Amino acid sequence: MLAFCLFSRDEIFGFVFSLLDEDKDDYISKNDIFKFLMQFRDGYRVFPPNITRDVEIAKMMRGD
Repeated sequence: MLAFCLFSRDEIFGFVFSLLDEDKDDYISKNDIFKFLMQFRDGYRVFPPNITRDVEIAKMMRGD
């Protein structure tokens, strides 16, 4: 948390965007979000399955 306090709001947004935009096409697609949400740490999913379902049914400008 301390490290994030050293950066501006735009720098933090840029960092989070780069984490989500795995294919580096300057768009965050549903595939990028799914890859992020399907992460495992120590054998457990980081995010609960209902969040993945929410992304699945969300309407987005780009269908991918």
